[in-house]
Amino acid sequence: MPPVEMKITIGNIANLASILAVLATGVIGYGKLQQGQEDQKDRIEQISKQQKDAIEDLRISEDSKISSVEKARSEDNAAFTHQMDGLISQQNLVNQQIVNQLQSIQSRIDRLIDMKRSEIPQTTTVR
Repeated sequence: MPPVEMKITIGNIANLASILAVLATGVIGYGKLQQGQEDQKDRIEQISKQQKDAIEDLRISEDSKISSVEKARSEDNAAFTHQMDGLISQQNLVNQQIVNQLQSIQSRIDRLIDMKRSEIPQTTTVR
């Protein structure tokens, strides 16, 4: 099969520019999501340290005070779990959007290749 010759046109350049813009949007969104997860992790670690310090201080106190701290910790853990579930859902959505965009790009590329192939004459020379 002879090599396919593609001409660089304004349309092709515009298509490539839009593809790059879509990819950049996905990458930026994913970066922001990762930063949010890192910030959340730092906050969780800080809360965990504060809780450990509070529990250590309360050990010399009454049992009722310790149980109230454990209740607060349980509530914080539930809130953390809820927040992490939300972040994971967001990340899954971003990942799915990236996959969809890449599939769309692949489809566009396949159509361009098919279009260029159809422009090449399909004749053979018999001797």
